[in-house]
Amino acid sequence: MGDIFAFDVARLAVKAILTSAAAYPKPGLATPLDGGTQGTGPEGTGPMDFQTMIGGALALLPCFLNCASIGFEMAGMGPEDVLGHLRAAGRQGEREAARATGRPGAFRGVLFFLGLLCAGVGRLLAHGRDLNPRALALSASSFVRGVAAADQGGAQEEAGRGFPVTLNAAALLRSPELECLTPRERLAHVFLSILSQNADSSLAAGGPDGLPTVQGMARDALAAGGMLTPLGREAVEEMERKFRERRLSPRGGFTVLSAAVFLLEAQGLSAGPVGV
Repeated sequence: MGDIFAFDVARLAVKAILTSAAAYPKPGLATPLDGGTQGTGPEGTGPMDFQTMIGGALALLPCFLNCASIGFEMAGMGPEDVLGHLRAAGRQGEREAARATGRPGAFRGVLFFLGLLCAGVGRLLAHGRDLNPRALALSASSFVRGVAAADQGGAQEEAGRGFPVTLNAAALLRSPELECLTPRERLAHVFLSILSQNADSSLAAGGPDGLPTVQGMARDALAAGGMLTPLGREAVEEMERKFRERRLSPRGGFTVLSAAVFLLEAQGLSAGPVGV
């Protein structure tokens, strides 16, 4: 994969993070208009505001570039044999994100998902295959399927199963039903859908009922119309209040939203140059 094209893949990954960060409202998470819930920072390190998220996202560009190149250059290897190289790139990405944000473990879930997806892009292009969302999700999943199946938890399970929640979110982002919404509102509506079904392990810090609370409130908000109706928007406001009280910060939902945006954006790379 040419360096310029690998950079295009990495750039889209960073863009997906920034696009998702700009979505509003996102109960429990930072947006351009508020700082999110206390505890938004990974590992309970405090709130991560929007500016910090921007700096952290930009710091991940070299990691995503490496992952795209690894996926392409090692396309002749079994996907499970590529995982060690992706892990090394991911560890370096974690160090860069921690340095940029001052938070150990920052963007860990996003690094995991988007690193796999960048590698999946490289692998598909090396084999001359199309970058439709389902093919890309399966390609990215192949690197961790055996490992993730043994783990059965949170992000690992989602990746090992072929990113089903992420694919549903990507399909909803393209739904004509949401065309009446602004881009930020559309992302916010899809975020609700993700919260209603995502097994977010980061919510364990909110107690044993943290995940059921988030899923239940998201389902109620969607049943009321979500971002499409005034009643649904009121339900989202109530979610924001409740999450602040409970210090619930659904970071896994943000990871899935970023990955869904990337799945759609990556389709435009299919016609791009592969060689130098």
